[in-house]
Amino acid sequence: MKKSTTYKIICIITAFSLAVFCFSCDFPMGNSIKDDAGSRDGYKADPVKNASDTPEESIGSVGPAAYDYLESLNVKTFGGSELRIAAFDDEYFLTSGLTDLIHSAVDERNALCESKLGIKIVGADVSHTSLNDYYEKLCAEYYANSDFCELVIMPYSLMDAFIAQNMLLNMNTLPFTDYTAPYYDHKAMASVTPGTFAYAAIGDYTYSPDKIWCVFYNKDLCAKLGLKDPSELFNSGAWNWDMVKTYSKTARDAGYYGFTTNTDDTTFCDVIWASSDITTIENEPPYPPVMNFKNDTTNSVMKLISSLIVDNNAFLSESRRGDKEGADYFKQGRCLFYIYKASAVSFLDSYDFTAGALPMPKCYSDQAEYSGYVDRSTQAVFVLNNCMNTDLAGSALQVLSAASYGKLSDVFMKICMNYYLPDNDSALIMKQIISNAYYDAGYMLGGKALKEFGDASFEMIRSKVLFNLDFNELYKANITAFNERYSVRNLFVIKRQ
Repeated sequence: MKKSTTYKIICIITAFSLAVFCFSCDFPMGNSIKDDAGSRDGYKADPVKNASDTPEESIGSVGPAAYDYLESLNVKTFGGSELRIAAFDDEYFLTSGLTDLIHSAVDERNALCESKLGIKIVGADVSHTSLNDYYEKLCAEYYANSDFCELVIMPYSLMDAFIAQNMLLNMNTLPFTDYTAPYYDHKAMASVTPGTFAYAAIGDYTYSPDKIWCVFYNKDLCAKLGLKDPSELFNSGAWNWDMVKTYSKTARDAGYYGFTTNTDDTTFCDVIWASSDITTIENEPPYPPVMNFKNDTTNSVMKLISSLIVDNNAFLSESRRGDKEGADYFKQGRCLFYIYKASAVSFLDSYDFTAGALPMPKCYSDQAEYSGYVDRSTQAVFVLNNCMNTDLAGSALQVLSAASYGKLSDVFMKICMNYYLPDNDSALIMKQIISNAYYDAGYMLGGKALKEFGDASFEMIRSKVLFNLDFNELYKANITAFNERYSVRNLFVIKRQ
């Protein structure tokens, strides 16, 4: 990205003011894990961009809202007790030693919690090499009846394995918690909350742009090709996959690639499907969830996916990229659109053109709204059934969430604007992307996490799109079987006595 000499001088002169700022905000970002495509997508601070660097525009105060909520909380104090957190990936939850803006804010947030509760936050040792290794080690502690931790922070995709072992506490039974507070994601929690039971807590404490998909585009290349800036399409409600195809064909005819991603082609089927905003799970408590597709819309979206992935040679697919990443083609100015996580801005900072950001396109004309969807590896807070100090667990969850409130979208947007997205429109659109992200239980638990969900949703889509298998037969074999098997499984539902 272009940076002037004046900008660099301003960075040096105003470094002190930014250092002060990094101690005045608390901003959590859940560090990502390897997703199904095997990519590492977490926000990683550039060693040049640390707490002593200052962008050209002052980020400014993030406001007193979090401190107001924190002050108003009526919670116990715990006389120097330790709060033990068993985090799958702890870099953005525990003291990291890093001094960039984000990690300094995490440390500040934790310090506020420690002061409010009179505790010390420590990491429970679950050294692991994989999701399965983490699961097995936590199970071993649980079945050894050890009082191991108060909070567990792990990906949603592990949830069903712990549910199957009856290891998770009903989060609604935790004392000192109020999930109606604005610093919890009510829609996300509702998607996995049947009746009076909640398996996980999601909120500002765990929310992260590491998990939210969006589209980056080359503004300069659009102008060169005589194309209207895609942000205008977004603002007028005309940003959809048909426009992606139209723009991509223009780019391809001029010797460029249209669009690409870093994932494999089968995972990209999931990406397009999830951005369609079709809810694959109907969840109407107190009834158990039911897997259900609206067939007309489903078939139209699958035809769209086929036209993008199979039929559209403007798509720079995994097979055509070879061993290179899609981001490389985008940074070299050879590709018009790059589709990946919002946090990709942290490694898309070395190009010589102006970049913009957009949400995932609409898949069909009556789709309600634009919104990023959240990757299934997003982190959530859980509590094990054998937790000995639920007072501490509930109080800490509430305080950590309150201390995090309102920081992510505002601070991340301004970081994007000052470091990565030089025009205000793109930064504001990025804020909308991460503020309007959504969760779908079918996606969050699909794929490799829970076989019935995976077979009944995304494996079906891949089979139809990539192998042209009959959808109606797949539907009968998977959806019906899922609903029948569901009645004998103790997942998501408390059986009435």
